[in-house]
Amino acid sequence: MALSSIGSNPGENVYSQAGKGQSSPAASSALDASAGVAAASSQASPADAAPQPSTQVTLSPEAKSLAALSSDDVTMTQGSIAGLGLPSFSSVRDNPADLASYFRTLNSETVAPPTNAEGKQDGQISEAAFEQVVEQFGGSKTQADQLFGALGVDDSNPLTNTELLQGLAATATDSSSASSQSLLTLMDQNGDGSVSQTEFLTLETALVAAEKAPKSSS
Repeated sequence: MALSSIGSNPGENVYSQAGKGQSSPAASSALDASAGVAAASSQASPADAAPQPSTQVTLSPEAKSLAALSSDDVTMTQGSIAGLGLPSFSSVRDNPADLASYFRTLNSETVAPPTNAEGKQDGQISEAAFEQVVEQFGGSKTQADQLFGALGVDDSNPLTNTELLQGLAATATDSSSASSQSLLTLMDQNGDGSVSQTEFLTLETALVAAEKAPKSSS
C-alpha cells in the first residue's frame, strides 16, 4: 500500500497500514494528538454478541473511512514515536545512511499482523488474548467471549486477522447489530456516543498487537 509522509516531530503519532496480505512500514500524520494501541474485526453480517445499548454508538466520518479500509483487507494501526530518540525527519531525509537508520528504528516500533514466508498476513488472536484486550477497554469477560464467538467464522479459534478486519468493517455496514455495537462501545472510551478516528485505531491496534503467528503444523 502507498505510504503517507513521515512526521517531522518525534512526538507525533505514527500510523502504519498493511493491506492485501502485505505489511508496510510505518507512515505518519498528526491526525490526532494521542498515542495508542489497537485492532479488531468480524463478518459482514456477524451474529449477535452482546445486548445492545439503549443508545446506539455511531462512527464519525473519519472512523467510517477506517472501517471501509478494513473491508478492503487493510490493517491500520497507530503508535507513538515519543521516547524513541529520533531526530526530526527533515534533519535526516537528505542523508541516506541517517535516513536508513531512522526507518529501521521506526519500523521496529510498527504494530502489524505477523506475516508468512510469502508476505501474507496470517496473524491470529487467541480467545484468552482477546479477553485481555476487551477487559483493558472496560469490557467484561462475558462480553469478550460472546464477541469472540460472533466474530469467528465456523466457530474458528483462534480468530484470524481477516476475521478481525471483517468485524471492523461491519461496524459501518451493519452498525446496529449486537456485535458491532459491542465493538463500538469498547472503542467509545470517552462515552460521547461517537467513535473518533483515534478511538477506532486504538482498539484496532491493541487487537493487532495481540495477534501471534500460527503454530507450525510440523
